[in-house]
Formats: sequence, C-alpha cells, structure tokens
Amino acid sequence: MTARSLSGRRILVVGASSGIGAATAVAAAKSGATVVIAARRLERLTALAESCEGRLLPVRCDVRDPDDCRLVVERAVSDAGGLDDVVYAAAVSDLVLVKGTSAEEWHRILETNVVGFSLVFGAAERHLAAAEGSMIVLSSISVLRPKPGLVPYAASKAAVHKLVEGMRTENPDINFTIVTIGPTAGGEMSRGFDPVLAGELTAQWVREGFLARGQMTSEDVGERIVECLEAPMRTEDLVLLPRP
Repeated sequence: MTARSLSGRRILVVGASSGIGAATAVAAAKSGATVVIAARRLERLTALAESCEGRLLPVRCDVRDPDDCRLVVERAVSDAGGLDDVVYAAAVSDLVLVKGTSAEEWHRILETNVVGFSLVFGAAERHLAAAEGSMIVLSSISVLRPKPGLVPYAASKAAVHKLVEGMRTENPDINFTIVTIGPTAGGEMSRGFDPVLAGELTAQWVREGFLARGQMTSEDVGERIVECLEAPMRTEDLVLLPRP
C-alpha cells in the first residue's frame, strides 16, 4: 500500500494560528487538500493563509463558545465544499501547581482541551461519517507522567484519551487518531508562564528525569500528522518523541 495524495480532501484544523496546528495546516495544503484553519486570533490565521497562496481558508473560532464550535464546522463545509477530516490542535494550560489552580483556570483548560474537542466533533460527526474520514486530536507525553506544574493540563489530555476510546465505540465509521507528542519547539503555550516558577520547575524536571533529550520542530510534527491522513490504513495511536 502506498500513501495517497490529499488532493480533493477538505480538512478543518482547529487551533491553527501557531505551532503544530499551523504546521499541520500548511503540510496538508502542500499535499493538495483544501484546508480551513480556525482559532481565536483571526489576524494570525489571515497572515498564515496569505503565506500559503490561497490554500488555507481562515475562520475565527473560540472553542470555549458552543456556538463557535457549531459555526466553524458550518463555515468549513460551506467554504471548502464539504468536510472529510478534522484535526483538533487547540490546547491551553497555565504553569501552576494543583494547589494553586483556580476554578477559573480549571474551566479554561477543560473547556478548551476537552469540551471544545467534543463539541467540534459533535458538529462534524455526520460529515466525517459520510466521508469515512478522520478526527485527529493532539495529546502530550505528559499524560504518561505528569510534570509538576502541568498536572491539570495532563489530566485534561488523559480525559481526551478516554473520550476517544468511547467515541470509537459510538462511531465505528470514523477513524480517531490520538497523536501523543513529546518536547516540540515552536509552540506558544509556555509564553505566558511565570518565568521564576518556570525556572524552578524546569530545574526539577531535569533533576527528576521528566525531560527527554532533544526537541522536535512543529514542522516535522505537522508532517507526521498529515502522513496519518495520507496513509491507506487507519492510525489509531501515534507517539512522537525527539531523537536523543
């Protein structure tokens, strides 16, 4: 079996304003797909679309808003002429110990990383089932051993794993892929972290062996995600780690 081109495929990438989401969208467009890109920051999406010569179609979406989750799928179907696959790359986290995590932050993490994923899928389900398409969601190696300071984030990603297990039983015609990702350069989640706490916790991560040696690039990870869409077989679970 050989890889297929994505020519003619209609793909929605949610969380595409930067990092792995943006890289995945660009790689899918290069493979021939029509790609609708969604995120809260429309100006970032517009700039990305302009750099990709019209193969990316930007739509603003805040996945914490149920109406946005429904409307982004409607816009994807309208703008791309249908919908075959969805990549959910939206994720947020603060850097904070569990004892200091506020109810507001818990809601922000779970609404973005878990609830938004579920609502986007719910809106897209009939299109994906008709196309026998794929729903890809990004996870983190932190699920296996949560890092101090990122435990709520890891808990949200663990919830996504269990959610997908159930989705597979309810929707056998759709291919669900969980892409579990190790250290990757180019993301923006850490930019809002408190630098003092980040320094303290990074030292602890190194001391206690939480950090793998090396980093991947967002571009390389995006290309591996697109390979899941190009492959002639289903990919259910993919783990990406840097070479030492």
